[in-house]
Amino acid sequence: MDEWKERWKPVAPDQLKLTMGALVDRDSVLARAGEIACPALVLHGSADLAYPVERAAEPLVVVDGGAHFLGYTHPDEVNPAPAKFLGTHA
Repeated sequence: MDEWKERWKPVAPDQLKLTMGALVDRDSVLARAGEIACPALVLHGSADLAYPVERAAEPLVVVDGGAHFLGYTHPDEVNPAPAKFLGTHA
């Protein structure tokens, strides 16, 4: 986990605050997830304390050891999944 922290050290605090705010302050989609009528990619960290894996939708890509902000903490595991998904559904 120290590696991802090092990657974010050069980011200005104001920019990091905006970025994290966009993730934390957004409206929850959980109540409306059942309305999704097209293929969707669900990525979930096995260590996500906000939403347990048991609450995740299928089909599901679980990132081992990942927490709530997978794109920040585990980009190497996350980034291939959308490319594969879009290759299947584009």
